[in-house]
Amino acid sequence: MKKAPVLFAMLAAAGVSAHSLAPSHGLGFGLEFGKSFAGYLREGSAVYPRSGSLGLSAGSFHFFSRERTAGIFVHSLLAVPVIDGAGNNFAGHDFRFQGGSVVGPAFRRFFSESLTLYYGVGLSLMSTVLRYSEHVPRLGRVDYVETRVDMGIAGDAGVRRAMAGNFFLGAGSVFALDLLRFTAVETSLGQSSSGREQLFRMLSIRPYIRAGFYFGGSSSAAQ
Repeated sequence: MKKAPVLFAMLAAAGVSAHSLAPSHGLGFGLEFGKSFAGYLREGSAVYPRSGSLGLSAGSFHFFSRERTAGIFVHSLLAVPVIDGAGNNFAGHDFRFQGGSVVGPAFRRFFSESLTLYYGVGLSLMSTVLRYSEHVPRLGRVDYVETRVDMGIAGDAGVRRAMAGNFFLGAGSVFALDLLRFTAVETSLGQSSSGREQLFRMLSIRPYIRAGFYFGGSSSAAQ
């Protein structure tokens, strides 16, 4: 019975030691593919578009100390939309671009000295810019620039495995629920319009793979 307190103390000391060596910062870059399903009212009719995008993503996290399991994270995306509407290609668009970020509190759970689960929930902001042309009767070719700004909440969850040195490999996914969309359209005729989509809701799933590096701690400990 006297050995039990000693064993407990040894296990506690080992846990503190692993946490004290865990890195407090990390930065990674990778590929991300997203799929979004939206619904809103436009001119009294329900619209249910879907969209997809492929691009580069970056993620960083900061924990307030090497012993803490809570901190903050930033997830950013630069992508090219590849699907719009009911599956129509963006082939008729001269320019298409998508970029956004998620920022919020982050948490981590250590599975082993090399494998760690990271997760967090925060505010999401995504902007999509489209430039295209249409033939308008009596006016000829008219150029359009359409900007969509989506706002909501998102969660990021993934695992990271420590490799040699301070490098790591990771995989995860972002899950977003956007509740607001503002759309602005400008034309080459000097006309413009803007407004908020009515009853807008959009669910997005964006899995990613990533490679990066740790700093602020030893990569040989629980990361």
